[in-house]
Amino acid sequence: MLLLLQAIARVNRIYPGKSHGFIVDYYGLSDYLTEALELFNTEDIAGTLKDLKKEIPRLKAAHTRVMRHFKDVDENDINACVPGESR
Repeated sequence: MLLLLQAIARVNRIYPGKSHGFIVDYYGLSDYLTEALELFNTEDIAGTLKDLKKEIPRLKAAHTRVMRHFKDVDENDINACVPGESR
């Protein structure tokens, strides 16, 4: 459990221009993370886990903004989606 927590902490390391990171649990490991977080003070971990239902609208909005950059690009052509590649 602690290794899982350490791996996630690495993703959340900040650097200039980055304030946070997101972990998407496709496999269901968050149950183990919840158990690992029980080792810490409640105040120290407040806000670490968010309900996916609350994040989906934000993700959809971000996806819409990103896709505007590709409106004139064939999204099936990976090279056309990469800046600087010949189109």
